[in-house]
Amino acid sequence: MDEPQEPQKTEEPQGIFSETLSTKDNFYEWANTVFSNSPFDAKTGNLMGLVAALVTGHDGAVRYFYYSAQKGHATEAELAAAANIAAAASGLNVYALMPKEENETQSES
Repeated sequence: MDEPQEPQKTEEPQGIFSETLSTKDNFYEWANTVFSNSPFDAKTGNLMGLVAALVTGHDGAVRYFYYSAQKGHATEAELAAAANIAAAASGLNVYALMPKEENETQSES
């Protein structure tokens, strides 16, 4: 009769991977602390986070805040408004970087 074998232990990530997991855990712990102490309700805080994430182009944060806002009962209209605000803010940034015609710069002075 064969002796029962112990289940193989999976090794904990080491090196850069363990550091990455630790950093990720610390970040989410920090983010959860920030949002749990916010003067805003969860839905509003997540909608503001969504706007910021969209403006900065951080895909992971966009997903996090989008789904968190949905969990907080944000409507499709509220999610769309957040996206429009982010687009407008990004557009203003692009507009400011556009070269102006000479007569426009003189009239602004």
